[in-house]
Amino acid sequence: LFENPLWEWVVVAGLIASLLTTYELKYIVLAFCSLFLVLKSTHSDFDFKFLNRILTNKWALYVGTISYGIYIFHLPIGYFLTTKFVSPWWYSVDFDSLGAFSFVRYCLWVAILPVYALLSIGVATLSSRYVEKPILTLKDKFFK
Repeated sequence: LFENPLWEWVVVAGLIASLLTTYELKYIVLAFCSLFLVLKSTHSDFDFKFLNRILTNKWALYVGTISYGIYIFHLPIGYFLTTKFVSPWWYSVDFDSLGAFSFVRYCLWVAILPVYALLSIGVATLSSRYVEKPILTLKDKFFK
């Protein structure tokens, strides 16, 4: 199954179609496509050279090593910054005065997503270096 490049094409096409359309079984198809891609990546390289280049990039590998910290910290960072800083400021702006550009009121995520992502990566990096690695060295020291 994993050696046949046709399955890879079918799964990637299904993934793209699921992301671009809406239908009842969308999330089931997305789950199976994701599962296939994860299993394929652990079994062998992808036939899509572009995908291989992305997944073997040093930055992608680094984000993978700190991904648990990103998972842990992204929600508290997003919640704190949104409730304490972004929302009070954003909802005080009079978007109706912008005329044709009043649609910007719905585009807040375009500005805050990169900021929140970078903050999450930064906090996860600090956590990995100063919390997780020292604890892992203790584990190796006491539980050989």
